[in-house]
Amino acid sequence: MVAIEKEGRLTPPVRKGRNIHPKAYQVPHSRIDAHKTSYLPQTIRDWNALPPDIPQAETLGAFKALMPEKELFGGAFSAFLPDGAKDVSDFRQIPDNQEVFTHAETDQSVIIEIMEHVEGGDDVAIKTHFEDLAQGNDVSPQDSEITHTEQISDDKLSSEHFDSAWYILGQQNVAKFNEVAKNTISIHMGLIRLSEFESDILITFNDPVNIDPSSSSHHAVPTHCIRWSVEDFKQLLMSFKLHDTGIFGV
Repeated sequence: MVAIEKEGRLTPPVRKGRNIHPKAYQVPHSRIDAHKTSYLPQTIRDWNALPPDIPQAETLGAFKALMPEKELFGGAFSAFLPDGAKDVSDFRQIPDNQEVFTHAETDQSVIIEIMEHVEGGDDVAIKTHFEDLAQGNDVSPQDSEITHTEQISDDKLSSEHFDSAWYILGQQNVAKFNEVAKNTISIHMGLIRLSEFESDILITFNDPVNIDPSSSSHHAVPTHCIRWSVEDFKQLLMSFKLHDTGIFGV
């Protein structure tokens, strides 16, 4: 949950319909689509659409406990996504082995992928998946590095099918759309290993930390914009659940 000054921003609706909970707010009028889909109007719509018991939660912990998890891959998995995550499949085609979500106002994104299991130890898998990501981003070895790895303890994971799970932090200098300008991206990667199903789950949070002024990604971000944090990503990673093993063809 994010604290937003109510005065001048949040006002109760003039008319409350039968399906609107008591803590709903008016959605600001939008003259252009860019404003309509921006953080505040979209968040108010999402807030108003919540089941009536959730907005009544008195603490952040109680609110999160009531929030429904996002179904992924047709319900085979689920997880808590960061606030305001936009499903990219709503406006362009995504490969069947991916779920992709973007921040409404920044270039931050989260990609969840079902990958082929990398043979060997976890250290080999970490290195292989990170290098494959760099290659997919057309990043040279000198522009890509892993700076930290951390195993997530079993008691923090949400499925008994997971062999192990890792949080990996790295950095890559990425040129967008074959541009000359390179942007520095912090790569937060979650690796979940499922040898039983010959698969690895890769959850990647791309967080731009330095945008070159000549890059097409260089644009003003509204002052009220709330960026996704590492804590948001780790909540996603540790809430990730497997519900249907049929996704692996078994």
